[in-house]
Amino acid sequence: PGVVNRFDPEGPNLPNIGAPEIVASGLYENGIIPRKWLVENDIALVKMLLQMLPQMFGVTSIAADTIRNIILHYGSFGVAHEGTSDGMDAVSAAQRKAGFWADMFPKVLHDAFFTDMYGTEEDNDGLFPGYISPNHSTVVVRGPLKDDWGAACPSDETVAWRNEHCFSLQKAIFGTTLLKELELIKEKVDPDGMFTCAYCIGDN
Repeated sequence: PGVVNRFDPEGPNLPNIGAPEIVASGLYENGIIPRKWLVENDIALVKMLLQMLPQMFGVTSIAADTIRNIILHYGSFGVAHEGTSDGMDAVSAAQRKAGFWADMFPKVLHDAFFTDMYGTEEDNDGLFPGYISPNHSTVVVRGPLKDDWGAACPSDETVAWRNEHCFSLQKAIFGTTLLKELELIKEKVDPDGMFTCAYCIGDN
């Protein structure tokens, strides 16, 4: 049947080619850094940024004070942010407890720091925590490997492989528990998927 041409509704339908295939990208992603981890691991933070910045800016070394000026570019998560919700919103626990977010290469975040910041699968009773900011995510971002939270999703694999073996973008943003709640609400208020958009709640 095809798709109605909105510029010529009375004309012939356009062919339905489906959703476009998206190629994975090796670019950095934004990770929400927990406030508690920042307070307890100041030296570890500097080490993380020392690993990250040479890759991003093509230099071999950079001073720690310069790192702080460049990377800590979004720190608007105030201390009241954690306690200003009645629990009836779509803001993840990671955002509520955030110190800041920083753009970083997935391998730097996951291979060296993720389980230290957010815990292992056992620590979280198998419930994956959200850690990506929804305001600065892209459709190529995936969470770590489902069977190894300390390993970044390979950027050189196909989209199909990444979808099967890595946590979805939605789960990386909201976490297991909140995502399930939002999906149940979506099913109830929008059973026909009228308001479903690519990579949004319900687009699995």
